[in-house]
Amino acid sequence: MARNEIKLRKQLIDDDTLQRHRDYSLLMRRHERTRRAKKTKNIFIYSLIVAVITVLLLIITSYFMVRWEKERELKNTKPAMHQSLRRASHT
Repeated sequence: MARNEIKLRKQLIDDDTLQRHRDYSLLMRRHERTRRAKKTKNIFIYSLIVAVITVLLLIITSYFMVRWEKERELKNTKPAMHQSLRRASHT
């Protein structure tokens, strides 16, 4: 005999075991329900994490874009300011 067969033969069928097998369909429904709930919770948490990361990336990107635009505007206005200052000093 294999080990599994010996273990199975050693297990005695008592009232608790019989009751568990009678309610097997109820037990399986409860198990499926809890498994589905856990899966739904995990999907919700992961999607929430992805959404938060996406929002943070968008905020950081927009911050750097605004900063880059301000620097570009300052570079464009500096030569114009220097030219107007030169004209004012020559007159």
